Amino acid sequence: MKPWLRLTKLVFALLAVFSMISCRGDQDNPLAAYEGNRPLSFQRVTQSYHPDIQWIGGRVAAVGVNRGNKAALDSTLIWIETATTDAIGPVSTVGLRPDVATVRKYKGTPVDSLANETEYTFWIAEKSVFDGTLSPSLRTPFSFRDTTFAINVFFTSPMQWGERDPSDPFGDRPLVTISIVRDEKLTGDKFIVSWTPDSIAFRRIGIRKGSYPGFTDLVWHVFLPDSVPDKIRPPISVPTPPSGAGVAVDWPAEGFEKGTVYFLWMVRTGWKSMPPDWGTFARGYSGMTFKPIPQ
Repeated sequence: MKPWLRLTKLVFALLAVFSMISCRGDQDNPLAAYEGNRPLSFQRVTQSYHPDIQWIGGRVAAVGVNRGNKAALDSTLIWIETATTDAIGPVSTVGLRPDVATVRKYKGTPVDSLANETEYTFWIAEKSVFDGTLSPSLRTPFSFRDTTFAINVFFTSPMQWGERDPSDPFGDRPLVTISIVRDEKLTGDKFIVSWTPDSIAFRRIGIRKGSYPGFTDLVWHVFLPDSVPDKIRPPISVPTPPSGAGVAVDWPAEGFEKGTVYFLWMVRTGWKSMPPDWGTFARGYSGMTFKPIPQ
């Protein structure tokens, strides 16, 4: 065999060995591609009073939340999770593992949950940036990332339909005032339905597509058997049926549709069901429209 051909085969053999070693190294360390090989980037910050913060690009030493539109270690800091090394990630949840001492160190007011319709800045920082008090001169795409938006999880309606409060001399105040809170998590959404006064119990609850009540286009429908007295009281966690209730329409696997208007209705003993009385002030009925997920 010619010397140059023998040398060529040797080079290719060595390249194959190095390739096998490299692939084996990635298998032994599944985080090899995760740690430091790409910029930090948020994948998701959920809409919740206790949002999940998820990112890719590497582990970090601090995850923080500021009130307002600026990431800073100052009096606007309200929640932070810290570590002595870049050991946090790739998910952190507001309210869990808080470093209250650090918040107070910078004159912030610690909280364990966020507020509706309030603007917050969420940020992640590697140790070098966090130790440098988030100095802009230390921030790079590989060591720091932030995002700002408003939490919007509380839904109510200025116009709520159904039975009116008999104690209201003008007849304008609804008997019950309904509210819905979205609790979006990486594992799925929950919608918490509440109403006041909470002493009033219902026996049937439905959610349908559209801006008015009815038994068509339902996405969720629960009820109590005829032999059971009214006992559905708040809070109700959709799609989990209340204790003792049957399910007439199962919650869809895809959940609520973006940008779609829905109507929540509830009825109790005394409501005229044959034919269904959906009158604006019908006795025994309460309801509201809402858009749970903006477009």
